[in-house]
Amino acid sequence: MKFSKSITVLVLSLFLSIGTFAQSTEFLTTRNLGFKESSKVQNVEIKITENTSALRLSIKCGVRKGNVSIQIYDPSGEKQGEFSVESMESDDNDSLFSMLKEGVTGQINKYISKPQKGTWIIKFIPKNANGRVEIQSWQEM
Repeated sequence: MKFSKSITVLVLSLFLSIGTFAQSTEFLTTRNLGFKESSKVQNVEIKITENTSALRLSIKCGVRKGNVSIQIYDPSGEKQGEFSVESMESDDNDSLFSMLKEGVTGQINKYISKPQKGTWIIKFIPKNANGRVEIQSWQEM
């Protein structure tokens, strides 16, 4: 009976300690950028420490006029992703797109396991654009 209790205590101790080691921390940051008739390039920096085990990015862009390119760069300057969103407006009054009141949206989701330590750059390159960008970044520790 005493042996059985000892085994039970040992098994419980092992399972409880595994749960302790499996804990992690996650930081979420959301940034919003608006632009109107803009062609000004903007950068958002995300600082990654050696404790970061993963980086997740979700970038949403809505454009009502013009176009926007979004590029993701790691600390070494290497491009890790890119997408563009372009409006469908037209100056031609006979065009179907001249009647549209809604914009065009695009989104990129990126997961980077063991991201490079340093400053990651998300670059927004609008061309005569009206719209909004939302950047969400999660850092898992």
